[in-house]
Amino acid sequence: WKGYNKNHKTWEPVENLYEYGAGEVVTDYEVERAKHQSVRYVNMSKTERAVEHLRGKHGLEGTLQQHIETYNAEMESVIKQKLGRKLSDKEVKALKVRKEKIIMTRMNPEWHKPDHDHPNGRSKMRWLVLGYMQAQSTEITDAPTLLDSTVKMLVAMGSEQCEVEEDEISTGDIATAFLQGYDFDKEISQQYIGYRAYPGAELDVWEYNGPIYGDETAPMNLHNTFTDLMTGEMKYEKMTVEQIKKMAKLEDLQYSQSKNELAMYRDPKTGHIVAKWVDDIITRGSKRATEKFWKVMEARWKLKSWGYVTENNPRIFCSKK
Repeated sequence: WKGYNKNHKTWEPVENLYEYGAGEVVTDYEVERAKHQSVRYVNMSKTERAVEHLRGKHGLEGTLQQHIETYNAEMESVIKQKLGRKLSDKEVKALKVRKEKIIMTRMNPEWHKPDHDHPNGRSKMRWLVLGYMQAQSTEITDAPTLLDSTVKMLVAMGSEQCEVEEDEISTGDIATAFLQGYDFDKEISQQYIGYRAYPGAELDVWEYNGPIYGDETAPMNLHNTFTDLMTGEMKYEKMTVEQIKKMAKLEDLQYSQSKNELAMYRDPKTGHIVAKWVDDIITRGSKRATEKFWKVMEARWKLKSWGYVTENNPRIFCSKK
């Protein structure tokens, strides 16, 4: 920009320029700059160019193919679970004419160094809503979490309604938990999210049907979804047909929610206790009650894993062994 030296740091983010009508200026600038650079993106697909942009921006290790696989998997997962129809260019222009808000998103990449489980390293992608672009809600959006002392007490106290030989501790965690929470209430106005794969790419816009990572409502939405499941008060109108079919085959859970630990639940009949920290779950009670609980969990959620804690088989709960 003329009039500013190279040390001036108050630049306008490129996303804002695209969003508020200056996209052609940025495109012209990038085309002009490209004339003085080597041709890096010839014959690259949109996905390959997007991933190459992320690798350069974030200095990612690993191969292009490793990151493409996780990029595609994340895109497919979010689109399948929380997005509706993709809008045409004509429809996107109509949204802008009507000045309807398009909530922008970005892809957040991570690279995990090689370990015994992943000797070649591991790529991870997370498609995020830019929360600051949402209309600020007046509702409480922070989900309750367990006190550390509660977890210690749960492990130490044992179970009241089963013999010592039957008493079991188990842990498990939900995979991509926010994507498995309720969809938005169908009575509210349709929302839209946009994604620009790399600077200069066209803006892709979808119907936004339920909160994804980064959404200010996602944590509380997951908590409410889990609580309704535990107390037998599921809101089926906010669930997918596939989720409803799986749950229809099982008996509803009838746990009571703790009044001073809102992320803890107890079955009054069996004394089985369930506590969660966002998507990490720990339980205490008889093996029979534990098996029944995890059967329902496997029907409602896609789980990473679950298992019993034994002397020879320690497990991790919230980074605690």
